[in-house]
Amino acid sequence: MRLALALPLALALGLAACSSDDDGVDAAICDLPATTIACTVGDDTPCTAACASAYCFAFGTGGGTGAGDVICTKNCTTAADCPEGWSCNMVGRCRNP
Repeated sequence: MRLALALPLALALGLAACSSDDDGVDAAICDLPATTIACTVGDDTPCTAACASAYCFAFGTGGGTGAGDVICTKNCTTAADCPEGWSCNMVGRCRNP
């Protein structure tokens, strides 16, 4: 009986880990282009069109909507998870040069 309950729970947790927002590292799902994609914080549509796990983020503003680069990014663990020439910043987001 425990196994019957554990399997659906494991599947649900696995699906939750593949979400397209900025709550987990899912860098292996797709590759963003090296050219930046402008976006509006709160609307990930242009980002997910290029990469299912990408999301819109405002760099230089602590993620807010003030001055800075507002571009599509994705989570990373190393620069190898990011577009060519980009870095993986200290909080695990691909950052354009």
